[in-house]
Amino acid sequence: MHGIPSSYIESVCRLHGPSATGKLLMRIPGVDLKTQHAEWAGGRWEPYPSILDSFFSEERLSPLEPLRIFVTLGTIRGYRFDSVIDALLATGLANEDTVWQLGETNRSDVLPGQVYDYMAPDEFARHASEADVVITHAGVGTLVELLALGIYPIQAVRRASRGEHVDDHQLEIAELVRASDIGIAVEGPDLTADIVRQAASRRIIDGRSAVLEME
Repeated sequence: MHGIPSSYIESVCRLHGPSATGKLLMRIPGVDLKTQHAEWAGGRWEPYPSILDSFFSEERLSPLEPLRIFVTLGTIRGYRFDSVIDALLATGLANEDTVWQLGETNRSDVLPGQVYDYMAPDEFARHASEADVVITHAGVGTLVELLALGIYPIQAVRRASRGEHVDDHQLEIAELVRASDIGIAVEGPDLTADIVRQAASRRIIDGRSAVLEME
């Protein structure tokens, strides 16, 4: 508003058009608007490289069972995510080494392993790095952080119809994950033991780091 040169890069999870923030900034002259999805670029919106483009997955030697599982459900206020917890318990794979970061999904039953409501960023990174499998909600911030740690995550989708989110925008993030094979996207109730084991057999490579190592 003061004429300072400014750029706005829309979130990678906006596959089909700008967010409310993007629409507001369209009313401010002089702001360079960029989208990470060239399909809907046009007008003032210019294409910009996706933050996800540098990541790819590859097979790794599957770890021995019992698997160390880290479940992180984000910190969104007012929305529980019981379906993915119930599905994981039904697989029989949760054990004393399982770590749960539940956010708003406080449980009355006793979950196996270590249970936290919230954790500091360094604790999150440590538990994620030490796990054989990470199960998370389909939030784009958590996704990017896990990819940067080399983790091929299971992304459980929150649904408004189950009271897990305000809308179904996490379906768009799931679409990105499937298309790029940088994780496994699944509806919370549909998590199975086979999906957990599949995730344990893959890892993420950051192409930017690989290029630097070759140089």
